[in-house]
Amino acid sequence: MRPQCGIYYFEMRVISKGDDGYIGIGFCGTDNKLNRLPGWDEGSWGYHGDDGHSFAGCGIGKGYGPSFTTGDTVGCGVNFADNTAFYTKNGMFLGTAFNSIKTSTPLFPCVGLRTPREVVTVNFGQDAFAFDIVQYLNDQKGTLWKTVVEDREETPKAGNEPKIEPYQVNLDQLILSYLVHHGYTGTAKAFLKDKSYVCDTSLCIADAKLAWFTGENSQADEENDMSQRQRIRTALISGQVDRAIELTQKYFPGVLDENGKGEQIMFELKCRKFVEMMSDYTEQEHALRRKNEAGSISEDDRLSIGSSDVLGSICGDEAEVLDGVGRRKPMPICTTSTSSSTPVSASGRRLSYAAIAASVSPTSSSGFHAISVSPTGTPSLNGSESTDIDEGISIVNRRTRRLSTRRSSSSSSSGFSMCSSGLLSYELTLEEEDEDERLEHGSTASLMRQVMKYGQQLQEGYRKSEKPRVRERLTELFSLLAYPDPSASPVACLMDKSGRDALATELNAAILVHQNYPEIPPLERIYRQTLVSRRELAFDGHGKAALISFDEQCAVHSLSN
Repeated sequence: MRPQCGIYYFEMRVISKGDDGYIGIGFCGTDNKLNRLPGWDEGSWGYHGDDGHSFAGCGIGKGYGPSFTTGDTVGCGVNFADNTAFYTKNGMFLGTAFNSIKTSTPLFPCVGLRTPREVVTVNFGQDAFAFDIVQYLNDQKGTLWKTVVEDREETPKAGNEPKIEPYQVNLDQLILSYLVHHGYTGTAKAFLKDKSYVCDTSLCIADAKLAWFTGENSQADEENDMSQRQRIRTALISGQVDRAIELTQKYFPGVLDENGKGEQIMFELKCRKFVEMMSDYTEQEHALRRKNEAGSISEDDRLSIGSSDVLGSICGDEAEVLDGVGRRKPMPICTTSTSSSTPVSASGRRLSYAAIAASVSPTSSSGFHAISVSPTGTPSLNGSESTDIDEGISIVNRRTRRLSTRRSSSSSSSGFSMCSSGLLSYELTLEEEDEDERLEHGSTASLMRQVMKYGQQLQEGYRKSEKPRVRERLTELFSLLAYPDPSASPVACLMDKSGRDALATELNAAILVHQNYPEIPPLERIYRQTLVSRRELAFDGHGKAALISFDEQCAVHSLSN
């Protein structure tokens, strides 16, 4: 039972109480005898089912809870935060059974059986518990956190010493230093104004970087410095890497040229530019794919024919009409004067009607042939007898042409008609490749060429680098090119926009170090120190530290606010 877990809990289900039901559940040390029920010997604690008594290292028990028998589920928990133990029965909390447990020595869960035919099973978490241990754990965390953040009484001052608020002033100063460090100029000014108005206090700012607020140094210079760093951060967070590099070299020359930190930041900026280019390409590909999927089922790709007397339909690769008695018959398509069969593709499959229509050479004023189909299925050409029809079918690609239909009230030289006790006229109109679509394809192709070109430049620029991290980073980045959709690949995390903020913070720290200021603000240093201290205490077996989670508490307060 490791103290690092904070609260240890397990359950026992009684399958059969046997002859007398002398069954015990609890925990003990390494030196306890296994032929004795838990709680009878020193260093052992137990709860017995025959009488409901609790035993704490002696053979004389104390009244604690109800007895338990066949079919009951009994749980045992040890709270290392306050060194207590508790029991549950059938999901109900029975209260604290033991206090001041010695947790300095290793403890182990144990159950004891004394009479024949006693059968139990033990659940260490492989199955759902009858007791809601998660809610109990959350309650204990909440109680412990209240003791951490509760208000402390001020230490009385002797004589006429002024009354000083020991926490608030220091806390305000920490917050202010954090805002200034990251360049949040407007927020810092508003914070100072609010404190001076509400609390009527003036902050003691010892950091020279904050001196412009007090007027000791040039306020304009310090404010301008913060504004410049904020502009660099804004550019980088918005994905404008080149702009961020340009501003850095303009306002803080030499930062990216320094050996060590500066060179590393410059390399990461170039890598981020590659990631942003890949993100732009992926987003445009997604947009184009969505547009194509929507267009594939649009009305422009459907051909429908209808009338009060005769109704025919042409859809996809098949074309049918209704004969005089209402039966469906294939509609023959006239192709050339030398062949009466329908054109087929190289695979032997009949071409779609759009492909067939695309092979017709324009002759009339509207640019299309007129084809007449009689009720008997015999095709004929309308219009000029000297009409030419292309014998070859050329399909540039699957997006080059679209076929749309338009219903007409009378026959014309630019349509084909089917006759059955009357004529229905249909006009087929071929549209050239959509100009916007062609531009979109060209745009994505151009983006990919730019990505490839920049990747080659990046690789060439660091080819001679002997740093393992540089080579690993480049290999990691170029793996994005191995997937058709990088955003859904195993390396999609590289394109996460949270990387922008992390890199912006790193660049801001490099600028401050270049100006001989602290790399990390005091508030962040305190937070990091607190995290490390809590983790070390938990590893050392401190139960309270194991129950405290700063990440959880910060998330809860953020949601509540």
